[in-house]
Amino acid sequence: MKKRWIALLLALTMAGSMLAGCTQKADTPVEPEQGQTEQEPKPSDENQTEPVTPQEPEKTDEPTPSEEDKPDEPQPEEEPEIELTPEQKRRREIEARVAETEISAQDKDYISPFIEEAARSQLTQYLYDNWDNEALPVSTYFEDDDFRMNIYQNSLEEYTCVLSRTDSFDERYIRLTANSAEAFTPSTTVGDPPAVSVEVSDLVGGAKFDKRYDGYYFDDKMDAEQNKVFRAYSAQALSAFKQALEAFKKEWSVVLDDAFRSTVSFDENDQFVFELQGKTSYWLELRYQPACGLWSDISLVPNEEADWELDASKLTDNYLLSLVTTLEIGMTSAPFTFDRPKDLTQEQLWLMFLLLTPSHELEATYKSSDKMYHVTQEMVEDTLISYLQYFYFDITKNPGYDAASGEIVVPTVSGFGGWRSYRLRDKSVDGNTVTFTVDYGAGDDPELTAPEYAKTYTITFRRGGYFYDSVVEAPLA
Repeated sequence: MKKRWIALLLALTMAGSMLAGCTQKADTPVEPEQGQTEQEPKPSDENQTEPVTPQEPEKTDEPTPSEEDKPDEPQPEEEPEIELTPEQKRRREIEARVAETEISAQDKDYISPFIEEAARSQLTQYLYDNWDNEALPVSTYFEDDDFRMNIYQNSLEEYTCVLSRTDSFDERYIRLTANSAEAFTPSTTVGDPPAVSVEVSDLVGGAKFDKRYDGYYFDDKMDAEQNKVFRAYSAQALSAFKQALEAFKKEWSVVLDDAFRSTVSFDENDQFVFELQGKTSYWLELRYQPACGLWSDISLVPNEEADWELDASKLTDNYLLSLVTTLEIGMTSAPFTFDRPKDLTQEQLWLMFLLLTPSHELEATYKSSDKMYHVTQEMVEDTLISYLQYFYFDITKNPGYDAASGEIVVPTVSGFGGWRSYRLRDKSVDGNTVTFTVDYGAGDDPELTAPEYAKTYTITFRRGGYFYDSVVEAPLA
């Protein structure tokens, strides 16, 4: 027992010494002994604190120094809009009205886009030159809300423009060709009554008259002279309707025999219209314009290409020349020559598109943002498909192709100048296909005394247009 008490006393003594040593070590650092590594003191839980998140300064309406000091980003300078002169505005107004006016064609199957484009150009210049002409006050028509402009194809080489007003009988006529424009007044002479059958006479004479036709609509706005002119044109129209029905009585018998109701009217396009409705689905419509004559629209006309036949009498020398000379003279960088349409190069197709597309459609592709013309693949194909078979146009092969937009982007779509003298040498017709040869000379040789080269063209006509089949070099005569 005594030994146990001695051991306990020694243990308490040693514990006290150790506590004293710990206190001394906390106050005075002790160098580590050789071979030992100094240990970092472990932080006690009592001294640990939560991490502090810096607080954001309160937002104020005042801009921060960085915003004040930040320079303004440079903005692209907008080009000032050019102020057009009154003359320029006038020309643009005329050009827009002429471009949007559709042409009523007697010979829809034989339209030349080049003659049509030239006639529109002649009309534009004529209206501009006569804007304030007292004899043809163009400006007064354009200023009226009920102003109408109609263009008619009289023949393959001649057109008529009619300026009129919807609510009054006040018409002015302008005769157009590819090279001229002049005002004229249609004749009011009424010929002798045509020799027609009683059936035809009763059919026209018994027609129900639209109130606009017989003058009542215009009585309050017509003077005596206007009424006289209007009734003279009415008599001409009735006579023309009777003659047409009598001449085609056999061909139109199925319509005439089925006649149920007939009317005569004067429509907003300055035309007298005779309409015959059948008890079944047949119908016939005849139109008469004092300056242009008469043409018809009949539901019996077949739509199949096989039933359509070329009228060789329409193929005058000037008409055939109009179909090829613009392309021949305009395509200098890639001559208008090919054995088959599928042999045409990409450059040839592009030039044909530019020359065959009406100028107002090309101008519509212009974008003022970059001052460039933007042409799509679809637009090129829509034009060429009317004139070529089996062609292939690849827009990516065009030098002006822009991969980002998928369009041809070019600074100009016109400017095909130059001049050559030419003369049609011979032509032949085989079914719906015509082949003709043209001699070409220098521009300073108008009489074509020394032809420089010749080409033979083959064109196949169809309902509503034609196809270029081939263009080959020909020996000089």
